[in-house]
Amino acid sequence: MEDVNGSNTSCFIGCFTRDYGDLVAADHHDVPMYHGTGTRSAIMSHRISRFFNMKGPSFSLDTACSSSMVALHLACQSMRNGESNMSVVGGINLLLMPDVMGAMTTLKFVSPVGRCQAFDHRADGYSPGEGAAFCVLKPLHLAVKNGDVIRGIIRDTAVDQDGNTPGLMVPSAKAQEDLIRRVYEETGLPLADTPYVEVHGTGTPAGDAVEAMALGATFGRARVGKGPLYMGSVKSNIGHLEGASGIVQLVKAVMMLEKGQVPPSIWYEKPNPRIPLEKWNLAVPTELINWPAQGFRRISINSFDYGGTNAHCIVDGVSDYFQTHRIYNHLTLPAGPSSGRRGVWLELEYDPRVNRPRLRLRHCSEHHHGGTEGVGQ
Repeated sequence: MEDVNGSNTSCFIGCFTRDYGDLVAADHHDVPMYHGTGTRSAIMSHRISRFFNMKGPSFSLDTACSSSMVALHLACQSMRNGESNMSVVGGINLLLMPDVMGAMTTLKFVSPVGRCQAFDHRADGYSPGEGAAFCVLKPLHLAVKNGDVIRGIIRDTAVDQDGNTPGLMVPSAKAQEDLIRRVYEETGLPLADTPYVEVHGTGTPAGDAVEAMALGATFGRARVGKGPLYMGSVKSNIGHLEGASGIVQLVKAVMMLEKGQVPPSIWYEKPNPRIPLEKWNLAVPTELINWPAQGFRRISINSFDYGGTNAHCIVDGVSDYFQTHRIYNHLTLPAGPSSGRRGVWLELEYDPRVNRPRLRLRHCSEHHHGGTEGVGQ
């Protein structure tokens, strides 16, 4: 914590619901004194920055269901631009009033059975969930130099917008496909090397089909001859955390990379008839699968919002990345009860296309006794 105090650490929080503020203001004759300063979305990030004396950029943002993934993207951009050298990123979702859920139910967005049956033939809407998740990001070369515990490598992030679709809440497979292609082209990574995507997968028949179409046109097509692209959604386990859903997907992805296993997608029986899995070279895991021995541990994450703002993130497993880039003897602890750690520590890899010199680890810290080869490309 000493490193955070007074540093230019940034804070980006994704949020969507404002139920608590509306709840405490419902009685206009008894509004709490600090309602105006204590319940506004902006205060979510500002309070964290104030408490830990973090001097970097700090703001909360709302792009509906993609909020926390967009927050992650902005945190990465902040560090690439030199505004901050560490970032706290998170998302939170609380459902305390029936108003929004009532409206979503009227629109037939919410599952009447209360289950997120992503990609299944019974998919009938999303199931709302509550929770919060946070992670800490740091440029990879600084994390290695400082001997920090590294839990995952963010290769790149990107954001785009659907634009003019037939309706405000109608997703665009083309925009999703373009986003995936762009982020992989920017990093110079082949689509064929990614065996799994943590999908947005809310369990809406139309939304799932559009997302699957984009995945088939990108990863599925690239992986012909290498096996299908596996796809799963944490929303089937914990519900749709809306503004916090993207960062929860990231937590799941890191756990999968560390464990080397692909969990089954619950509530899944057979595919949505609009999704020809075999034709698109896609698969939904129905049992626990060990990561292929020859496969690189890499996961892509989709996070979308009902207004058309899409975000994508590529995450690599630490061990594979370190071996490929010849980073030796660095401390990487497994996520689990034996480690005594519950947070997820993630590191940002610098993009070679930013206007900066190539980054190399030239001096080893007391925690790092390996070679001094380049840690990023």
